[in-house]
Amino acid sequence: MGSNDLPSAVADVMTVQSGIHKYPPASTHTERIAISLETVNTHDDRHYCYDLDGFYSGHDSDYGQPLPCNGTYDKPKSKEGFLPRWNGEAWEQIENHKGKTGYINGEPYEIKEYGPLPEGWSTEPPPDTRTPDEIRIAEIKSRLEEIDRFVIRPMRAKLAGMATAEDEIILVELEHESKALRDELSTLAGGGRG
Repeated sequence: MGSNDLPSAVADVMTVQSGIHKYPPASTHTERIAISLETVNTHDDRHYCYDLDGFYSGHDSDYGQPLPCNGTYDKPKSKEGFLPRWNGEAWEQIENHKGKTGYINGEPYEIKEYGPLPEGWSTEPPPDTRTPDEIRIAEIKSRLEEIDRFVIRPMRAKLAGMATAEDEIILVELEHESKALRDELSTLAGGGRG
């Protein structure tokens, strides 16, 4: 079958790919895309686009225009937990765990790339190996830091001479709580509960 025997749609595509058409010549990536006669003759008016990494980015109507360099007439299949990626010849399914958070070998980790789960991946947090005293010490230190932040506003009001009765109550309550926590922390740090 010579080029004169080709249907006009195929001849148009070949013209665009050869650079004779008013559109820019196809890139190296586009040249890898093979358009069969069956695809050209039977496609609807949609083409399916992909980004620079080959991942499906949507579809568009061609309105009789040439196929864009990042498009194909082959429709990608949708599969739960996967993303279609154009490999230059066909769509392949790539695992999509991007954005999931979990642990790798016990360390917190967020997946930032497409593909299979990394080696050592788990959604379960590592077991807490701290003693009950160590856990309580961490809780007390966290609460003391929180109290320090809560004290700032009423203390500024007091220093400016603009404290309300409510500010005074907040300061007294937080100071009582803070003293009790510091006493408990001192006891725990000393090695025994009192």
